[in-house]
Amino acid sequence: MEDFNLNYKYRYPRIEFSNGIKIFGVIWAIYNNKQHKMDYYFADSSELRKLNQSNPAILLEGIRKLKHIFRKEDIIAVEYLN
Repeated sequence: MEDFNLNYKYRYPRIEFSNGIKIFGVIWAIYNNKQHKMDYYFADSSELRKLNQSNPAILLEGIRKLKHIFRKEDIIAVEYLN
């Protein structure tokens, strides 16, 4: 796995996972206080548009409810389209 830098200057980069899926979306890293580690959540662009929250606390809670948790090692590539 190559090291990549997550840059959200561009909206919804295309993310390729190890199972072969390529999808547009956003990755959120949320610190889990109980397990003392980072949890990584994925939300695709259509799900984020449905949430449409300006309050970050409500947005993060909505992303946790989607339950698209994954390991950071599952990401193969991140493409930023112009």
